[in-house]
Amino acid sequence: MKFILLALAGVLAADPAFALQWGRTAAEDAMCSAQIAGRDKSDKQNWGHMHHYCDGLRFYNRALSSTRDRNDFNFNIKESLDGFDYVLSHTSKDFGMRPEVIAGKARTLALAGHKGAAVSLYTGVVQQTPKYVPAYLYLADYYASSDRKKALSLVSDGLRHNPGTKSLQRRYQELGGKLPYPEPLVQAAPAVTTPPPAEAPVAAAEASAEVGSAEKMVTEPAAEKPKIGSPTNPYCRFCPD
Repeated sequence: MKFILLALAGVLAADPAFALQWGRTAAEDAMCSAQIAGRDKSDKQNWGHMHHYCDGLRFYNRALSSTRDRNDFNFNIKESLDGFDYVLSHTSKDFGMRPEVIAGKARTLALAGHKGAAVSLYTGVVQQTPKYVPAYLYLADYYASSDRKKALSLVSDGLRHNPGTKSLQRRYQELGGKLPYPEPLVQAAPAVTTPPPAEAPVAAAEASAEVGSAEKMVTEPAAEKPKIGSPTNPYCRFCPD
């Protein structure tokens, strides 16, 4: 490991442009810190690899803002995937952060245009970690235009595992689900509703223009829907509950 770090330091010293391209910014450090704040880090062996997770997140955000430069975009996509893959290959299968790492990789693949691979990863997450809410939301958005019945089934299953989750309740109604909500299977551990890392509005708009976004959802009116959402933004689907 020491040899690798020395070699990397030599590359950075020899190529200032590469150092600028790969080095962390203060904003990226703050984003990574916020993303893992409040987590139980007592498992030091697994957490020792999580700086690579932060690399995956920050290069994903860089890819969002570099869609107009194909070379930069491809570089950022590769670095993002490398970061997530490193964590997945160096941490144990029962590591609590694995669902979020897999979801991060899935988002990067979707941004790169590999939506089928992203769907496969998210499907694995809901099967292995049914408490991870963002996976249900992504899959529902993916299937909403092509297989609305399947999208509703996925959200219904999400609500059975995560009763009372507002983001899933909103999506359930948008897809035509009827009240009352599906009966919960269990009422044990709380749902995991950690949203994706924050993205700059301009960067997100550029990504939508060139790479494309998940299929647009068709909403249907429902009589006397319960009030759900946050006080500041009742339509924010991916906001934490």
